[in-house]
Order: sequence, then C-alpha cells, then structure tokens
Amino acid sequence: MGNEFYHKLGAAFLFAAAIIYMVERLGQKLAGLAVGEAGFFSNLFVPVFALIGIVIFVFGFPGSRR
Repeated sequence: MGNEFYHKLGAAFLFAAAIIYMVERLGQKLAGLAVGEAGFFSNLFVPVFALIGIVIFVFGFPGSRR
C-alpha cells in the first residue's frame, strides 16, 4: 500500500476523534450540565482514535529503508 493511503487513513482517524470530541462537548453544553467541561480522556474513543491516527499517519512517511 502506498504512503498516500496511510496519510488518508491517519487523517480519517484524527478527523473521527475530533468529531466525537466536538459532539460530546456540544451535547454537554446544550444539556446545560454544571459539572464542568468534557475532558479529552472522558470518552475512551477520542484518545484511542487520536493515537491510532497519529501512528498510522507517521507510518506513512518514508524512512531510511535498506
């Protein structure tokens, strides 16, 4: 598989993590909860998707392969 595939897949995971986090924060603001802001680690999927996206994105960059 080409490097472009890994870049697109990594970006998709990062985008998914951002969308999940945004929807969670938006829902909390609309609900009017006074318990505080949603943290980055409050939803397990957000850091997992972000980590997977970063790893796949970095894996797509060519290194010194001998």
